[in-house]
Amino acid sequence: MNDHSPPPEISNAPSDPLATAVDFWHHHPSDRFAWWSWPQRVVLLVMGVAAPAVFGAMLLANNPGPYQPPGNTSDYAWLLLTWKPFLPFLPFFLFSMICFPLAVARPERFAEQNTIRRGVYLGVCLAVHFCGVLVVAMGPDEAMVYLILASLAVAISLASIQAIGWLARWFRDHSNGTIGIILIFPIIWFGVPLFVFLLLPMTFVFGGPLAALAYTMVGVRIARERREKRFQFSLAWLFGLVTLVAVYLAAWRWSILIMLEEYAKLTTM
Repeated sequence: MNDHSPPPEISNAPSDPLATAVDFWHHHPSDRFAWWSWPQRVVLLVMGVAAPAVFGAMLLANNPGPYQPPGNTSDYAWLLLTWKPFLPFLPFFLFSMICFPLAVARPERFAEQNTIRRGVYLGVCLAVHFCGVLVVAMGPDEAMVYLILASLAVAISLASIQAIGWLARWFRDHSNGTIGIILIFPIIWFGVPLFVFLLLPMTFVFGGPLAALAYTMVGVRIARERREKRFQFSLAWLFGLVTLVAVYLAAWRWSILIMLEEYAKLTTM
């Protein structure tokens, strides 16, 4: 007699009791968008959202002094870092800070959208732009010290992100049983928040370089993982790029004009 009963269902649910925690710690390697573990994404969000937010808030709170500086290049650069000349770039800041967390938190949904890509790439330009203005404003001696310390901060942050990724892969492959329970939960719920807490003070001093690192990492990953392997320029894509560049250059011109106007209002000593 033929047995026509349906074959038993094969459950795909993992038998490991730590499956949920490991999924949080690192997505399965077959996931095309498994670029970073969630702890890595938290660190990237601090660098790409908190750092620009702190830097922008500092610019909005920065007012020029009552007296007119001598008129050196560094003096004009400092005036560019006050709140009125910063206003033309505020929409670009907000646009990038909206696109960046979407690309980091949900890359499978947003990373291939052209608008999100432009926002991330624009964030790289903004970070480099304001880092350059800040370095010029400091003068040669202070700028050299700042560049050395900023390079050190960027190197530590990059090494930390890579170390978190290595730990994520190790726990994905080895976390099971009691040892996994003992090790994985303290690192997820205590170690990563502690690192983020230590990273936050760096955003006040090195917000620009940290943001440049975060946006560059995400931008390079988006460019490498494009579904189409070669660059294809449609008319709409080219029009959007040209428009964005034109508006950005117009913001630069507007910011410089505001800076010169504010400079003229200062009282001469």
